[in-house]
Amino acid sequence: METRLQHVLLIMRAIPCSLFLLMSSTVAVADSTDGVLQTIDIDTEFFELGVTTGIISVDDFSSELMLGVGAKFHATEDLFLQFTYGQADVSLSISEKKGDEHFSGSSRTYRYYDFLVGYNVMAGEVFPYENAAYLSSLYVVAGVGNTDFGGENTFTLVAGVGYKVSVNNGLVWSVDLKDHAFKSGLIRLDEIAHNIEFSTSIGFLF
Repeated sequence: METRLQHVLLIMRAIPCSLFLLMSSTVAVADSTDGVLQTIDIDTEFFELGVTTGIISVDDFSSELMLGVGAKFHATEDLFLQFTYGQADVSLSISEKKGDEHFSGSSRTYRYYDFLVGYNVMAGEVFPYENAAYLSSLYVVAGVGNTDFGGENTFTLVAGVGYKVSVNNGLVWSVDLKDHAFKSGLIRLDEIAHNIEFSTSIGFLF
């Protein structure tokens, strides 16, 4: 009986130590070829800040270079929330080149912000070179936002698909294709504009 009690006490003393090791940010693993112990960082970051650049095609106008910033909150391994702000200076449309400008000044700057929900639908790995493997995932996003262009300030629906690669040290590279859909009266009354964005982002987890 006394020996059994001692075993129980030893197990109870070992539990906190085991939990501490499991919650540590690094673990030791044995290499499959030579048995040498290596350390692997465990990703425990939830927030991501980044910068974005790409091309946005403004319906009835032109395709322009866009710049933006974004933030993500990774709620779970697959689910995340995303905020994005972007802007682009829009050139004259074909109809404007043939006649008068519809608007000028700051109204020609296309600005938008989006609140999106994203979900990783397929996880995998990429192998850029020998003995290197980076986690990757294909994801979809959808949500709402606002578009400010040509004197209009319009509620916007956004949907898209993206692909990201977690490089190292909290660095994430992603590519996105999104559709910004909203009602516009700049060229034709009650037209549904679909502005397609193709962009790439660099983000940092912390």
